Amino acid sequence: MKSLLLIMLTSISFNIFGQKYNMTHFNKLTEVEGTPYVIAGVDERNKIENKRLSYLLFINTNDKKTHEVNFGVGGYYLNVEQIKIDELYINSILVSAKTLDWNSKNGIDGEDPTQLFVLSVDGKTKTLLTPSSFYVQKWVVNKQSGTLTVTGFPDLNQNRKLDKSEFSQIEIYDLKTLS
Repeated sequence: MKSLLLIMLTSISFNIFGQKYNMTHFNKLTEVEGTPYVIAGVDERNKIENKRLSYLLFINTNDKKTHEVNFGVGGYYLNVEQIKIDELYINSILVSAKTLDWNSKNGIDGEDPTQLFVLSVDGKTKTLLTPSSFYVQKWVVNKQSGTLTVTGFPDLNQNRKLDKSEFSQIEIYDLKTLS
């Protein structure tokens, strides 16, 4: 009797832990000020295919239509910030994301470069602002000049890693022209 009970309990635990699943989590909801849009952070995990997908979902609250903005296979966003400067007619979304697996360690991780993207308020236009070979560290928006000041490290020798010979730099981008 005890061995039958043990076999039943063991088979139940295998069934519970062996099931394949898809999970979708909506992380943060952010209102896009001055528009009918809301941005939802989405994290999907598929145990069957052992994949993780992280993207932003732009939701038009008037007509309930949605638009996905993803960052490539294995890529993920880190931070989402609206930049709204009415005097300069700037209203866009700044996203920091990791999209490149430069160290080839089975996926994008913390050692890979962070990049900055500028999205339109509806998410339909996505512009890579910083060069792919630039490891973004910090940034700040100057609302008077409409610029974005970014600190980071350029990969000067193009070996896809940070070396002691590479030094910190400051880059300034115009948020109207995205250059």
